[in-house]
Amino acid sequence: MHLLPNDDLPRRAYGITTLKVKVGRRPARLDTDVVRALRVGLGDDVELYVDANRGWSASESARAMQEMSDLGLTFAEELCPADDVLGRRWLVQQLDVPFIADESVATPADVTREVLAGSANAISLQRSGRWAHLWRIVGEYANVSIFDVDSNETLHELLSGLPLFPYMDIYVTPLAPHPSAIS
Repeated sequence: MHLLPNDDLPRRAYGITTLKVKVGRRPARLDTDVVRALRVGLGDDVELYVDANRGWSASESARAMQEMSDLGLTFAEELCPADDVLGRRWLVQQLDVPFIADESVATPADVTREVLAGSANAISLQRSGRWAHLWRIVGEYANVSIFDVDSNETLHELLSGLPLFPYMDIYVTPLAPHPSAIS
């Protein structure tokens, strides 16, 4: 299987070091084979993580992640449905990589559910305007990572709220070396 026709040069030129691979098809082998081919084609210097968009059950997710356990995946995102709270908690306990909740945490109640149930190791928040309340929940109840700032507006909101969150560590990784580098 040849998935990467001369792909390495543009990736390196733009400094792309991490790839999110959308998975979640059935049978899961369709996706695990693709992720394996990407790892072989891109080598070990590229971070890979998978996002199933809640497409697998908890048991399918565990089997798929076991099949990919030798690939050095960085994260696993939204592998199974959010309403399977016990399955997600079980899966978090089984995985060797952090399980990220993303689109399943659209409200403060969703964040509370994930944190209190122990059904995620990290939460990706991309909805502007809810940061302060959501961070307060996470900061008070658990040591859960939050990442994925998706806009300048959200970054401004994050930075202006720093004095309210003494328990937070902030790391910023720019996607381009300078704004003028974006064409």
